[in-house]
Amino acid sequence: MYFFYFDESGSRDPRAKRVLPDGTEQPLDHLYVLTAVSLYEFKWWRFDRAIANLKQELRDHLYKTRSLDFDLADCEVKSTWLRIAKQR
Repeated sequence: MYFFYFDESGSRDPRAKRVLPDGTEQPLDHLYVLTAVSLYEFKWWRFDRAIANLKQELRDHLYKTRSLDFDLADCEVKSTWLRIAKQR
């Protein structure tokens, strides 16, 4: 048996806009990403462990550098945080 994980991000609407705090509108990035991962039932745990290890490194780094303590489930990395420094 195979497990599948699907995730989508972005907007399919090229007219989508964001309202800024000053009330002005700014067009959103015209990016839409659909990703799927397929894993065989006996191999999913290796993939999960690799991701959990990376999240643990992030958790440790945030604790050491900013004294922020998170549960592992809270350590999700958003692509906007990687691309846009102000969003981090």
